[in-house]
Amino acid sequence: MLGVAVLLYVGAFIYFYPLTFRFYYEQGRVKLDWLPRLCGGYAVPRPLWRSPADGRRTLAAAKRLRFYRPLIRRLLRHTVVNQLECRIQIGAADPFTTNMLAGLIMSSLGSLGAVALASVKSVSARPWLKVIPLSQGGLSGNLECIFHLRGGDIIGDALYYFWQKKGGYARDK
Repeated sequence: MLGVAVLLYVGAFIYFYPLTFRFYYEQGRVKLDWLPRLCGGYAVPRPLWRSPADGRRTLAAAKRLRFYRPLIRRLLRHTVVNQLECRIQIGAADPFTTNMLAGLIMSSLGSLGAVALASVKSVSARPWLKVIPLSQGGLSGNLECIFHLRGGDIIGDALYYFWQKKGGYARDK
């Protein structure tokens, strides 16, 4: 009887415990880290995935991403975004052109952010979007997103996805 109780407790812990991740993009390099929670704060990030050293996406990685797109969309329904930071630095030869481009990007960034965040479950903090005009020509930027999912949602959605691929239930719309 004690073994069943321990098994139920461990199962409930795995199902309800939030797993926190950090996605970071800068200059064509992508990093995905797991942030283990330790005593109310985050411990040292554990790397889960890094883009290749040259920053190029391979064709095989693009095909894998296309294969898992329905699973990613399904997981986004359970995602809670804790922090979203986007910083873009843009410059042109002419200051007028630089400021016009910065305004255009800032207005587009707000609209794109609203569309992207509409597909997640909730957003716990206000997104931080910043466009910085440069005095010289160039374009650079980075994106950092900290989000969490429950372990049970990951397991349940993965099982549903692979069951669906085998021809079980009707396809998710």
